[in-house]
Amino acid sequence: MSTHNIKIRLSTLLKRLALCGLAALALSASSLCPAAALPPSGGGDPDPNPNPPSTPTYKAELYISSLFKYDAHNVMVYVRNQGNTASSPCYLRLTVYTYDVLTGGITPYTTAYYSVPAIQPGGFSTIWTYSSPSIYFSHFYFNWTVDAFNAVVEWNENNNDTAIFNP
Repeated sequence: MSTHNIKIRLSTLLKRLALCGLAALALSASSLCPAAALPPSGGGDPDPNPNPPSTPTYKAELYISSLFKYDAHNVMVYVRNQGNTASSPCYLRLTVYTYDVLTGGITPYTTAYYSVPAIQPGGFSTIWTYSSPSIYFSHFYFNWTVDAFNAVVEWNENNNDTAIFNP
C-alpha cells in the first residue's frame, strides 16, 4: 500500500471521527444535556443519579361522584375509585342533621351505615340509601361520607363527603 493511499485513508478516517464528534455534540444539545453527560464509549447509563427509582406507591382513591334522588326517601350514591389499586370494603355513612334557622347551627338527627364493596381502580359501586325525613324537607342537612371509618388507605382523605342542604 502506498503512502499516498495511507494518507487518504487516514484523512477520511479523521473526517469521519470529526463528524461523529459533531453528531455527539448535536445529540447532547438536542437532548439538553452537556456532552460530558453522554455515556462513555461502550455504553453506560448517562443518568448522573446512581440511585434506582423508588417503588411506585399504590393507593385507592374513593369519592362520591354523584347522587341519584329516586324519591323523597331513597338516594342512590355512586362511589368511584380513581386510585391505582383496588379499595378494601368499607362503609358509607349517611348523617341527617336538623338546621336551626334562628342560630344557623346544625344538630345530628339520625345516622345510618351502608356496606361498600371493594372497588377496582377506575370502577364504581352504587349504594342505595334511605332517609327519614324526606330529602326534600326544609331545615335538614344530609351528609354522605364514603370510607366513614378511614379503613381504606387513600391519596386524599379529605374528598369523601357530599351533601344536600335544604334551608
